[in-house]
Amino acid sequence: MTNEFATTPIKKIALHNFLPVMDLTPAPPKMLVKAVRWIETAHQELRYKGSDNAILVHCALGLSRSASVVVCWLVWRKHAASVQAAIAYVKTLRPGLVLSTIHIQNIQYALSILDESCSKDDDNFNP
Repeated sequence: MTNEFATTPIKKIALHNFLPVMDLTPAPPKMLVKAVRWIETAHQELRYKGSDNAILVHCALGLSRSASVVVCWLVWRKHAASVQAAIAYVKTLRPGLVLSTIHIQNIQYALSILDESCSKDDDNFNP
């Protein structure tokens, strides 16, 4: 979630994705959906391979773009009961978090898109 780096500075990454969003600007809901789906695909692939590797979500400042994606993923995967609960959790890890009302609205809209797309999938889908 960065517009500053076209590639990852970490050389030993098997899977990576680049989503250009400017510093401190809210990621559009469709970009959040794309990022969350990519994280989920990577997560599933790592689990399938029996890997215990972590997924790194980063941006240049680490204040809003990557946090928006992580908050969205935490709620969608039901690791947090609400957007506010996910924000509170992420703030314990990244105290300088900067999420405006628009950031939060975009996260909520992205979640509604994700939920709608899941309800259209077959009954075997398990986020």
